[in-house]
Amino acid sequence: MAEIHPAERPKTTDERQRAEQRGRHDAQDAKSPTDARLAMEINARLTHHPDLDAQAIDVVVDQRTVSLLGSVCDEASKRVAETLARSVAGVADVSNQLRVGG
Repeated sequence: MAEIHPAERPKTTDERQRAEQRGRHDAQDAKSPTDARLAMEINARLTHHPDLDAQAIDVVVDQRTVSLLGSVCDEASKRVAETLARSVAGVADVSNQLRVGG
């Protein structure tokens, strides 16, 4: 009887389930951006917004939750910064801790 190469042998139910789960997990990872990628995108949007001076804004992202730290000149700028952060795909929540006038 010919020997079957391990890659050619039929997979057990357990092996198929693990492969399916691994495939779903890989697909989720590919769709959800990393914290570093989110921070980069938010910083870019803040920096390029014509009505916002983003020099004193720090962006921290942890598990897709964004914290906006630092200061802005007025309430309108604080709202714009939060709106921009929330508009980035993949952001789960925003904690706007910006101080006004500082």
